[in-house]
Amino acid sequence: MLGCGVPTGYGAALNTAKVEEGSNCAIWGLGAVGLAVAMGCRAAGAKRIIGIDINPAKFEIGKAYQVEWWIRSSGNVL
Repeated sequence: MLGCGVPTGYGAALNTAKVEEGSNCAIWGLGAVGLAVAMGCRAAGAKRIIGIDINPAKFEIGKAYQVEWWIRSSGNVL
């Protein structure tokens, strides 16, 4: 899963969403694809990356991918 998740997420940020420098990005789901999206957003120069997930344990992993803001999909802002 990780093998296809990285190019899918990274490519989605750069080629599909066309993230630009200074953008604010929100990512729903911080699995392999979502974390790769975060990598692509950062590479494109995003100003703020927001991670949204139901599992708060994923937020700690997201820190390694420079996800700086968190929303637990239950509605609680962390």
